Amino acid sequence: MCSSDLAKAKQLLAQAGYPHGFTMNLEYAALESQTQEMVQAFAQQMSAIGVTVQLKAEPTITALASDLSTAKYAAVSLEWGGQPMFLQAGECWLPTSVLNPLHVTTASFMSQFKAASSAPPSQVNAEMAKLATVTVQDAYTVPIAQIESVEFAGPGMKGLPDQAPGGHLNLLSLSG
Repeated sequence: MCSSDLAKAKQLLAQAGYPHGFTMNLEYAALESQTQEMVQAFAQQMSAIGVTVQLKAEPTITALASDLSTAKYAAVSLEWGGQPMFLQAGECWLPTSVLNPLHVTTASFMSQFKAASSAPPSQVNAEMAKLATVTVQDAYTVPIAQIESVEFAGPGMKGLPDQAPGGHLNLLSLSG
């Protein structure tokens, strides 16, 4: 959050009925240090506008899913990606999804999900982009960070295939 956004953020909170901010619980999978650093930075940034974020780290995805089913957490932080958005909808945003324990749904999300689901192949990407916009507008998702790609290789690793952005690395094609 940029400092120039603070006044606008406080104004929007006041308009929404939270002139003094609020407290929220955020659960996250503490599988690696980067996640913990990110949620701590998020909590610190939110405190600047009067939102107190109480963090709860879970050591495994199983523990995270179990806690989410209790509906005690207003938010969850989870590293996600590598799949087309359509494949993530069932786990993230549909009313019966594990990452939607309050079973929230909006007409705009369901309408765009149906449009994307039934789009001809030539229009699927455009409809999915619209669905991504709706997930943010309807507050299903609040993107905090995005990593376009992660690449790594150990000493002596040979035969790494070329891949297009967003493609999946075929581990069977590696030799070393």
